Amino acid sequence: MEENKNDGFETINIGLADTWEPKEGDSVQGKLVEIKTGIGENGSTIYVLEREDKTQISVWDSTVLATKMKVVNLLDEVRIKYLGMKDSPKSGRTYKDWEVAVKRAS
Repeated sequence: MEENKNDGFETINIGLADTWEPKEGDSVQGKLVEIKTGIGENGSTIYVLEREDKTQISVWDSTVLATKMKVVNLLDEVRIKYLGMKDSPKSGRTYKDWEVAVKRAS
């Protein structure tokens, strides 16, 4: 359904940037400008990155990503690459794996 700009409806914005929906091998890069916690019914975390063109993108947290993002500070430049689903040799469970690289803010 196409949105009609003259229909009197106003779009509600809850303050989240566009959400990154990665496929295996995809990456996103930007300055970490905000960490939002307690989002949604599961109390999830979202990392907000500001890209070079000043647009923002949200990255939803996962257990492995959270562990790696603990060493990233606000205003650091971060590159997050989605490595796909992996099997844990210890638990046998499947998890999302990530590569995180950081360039420290001056």
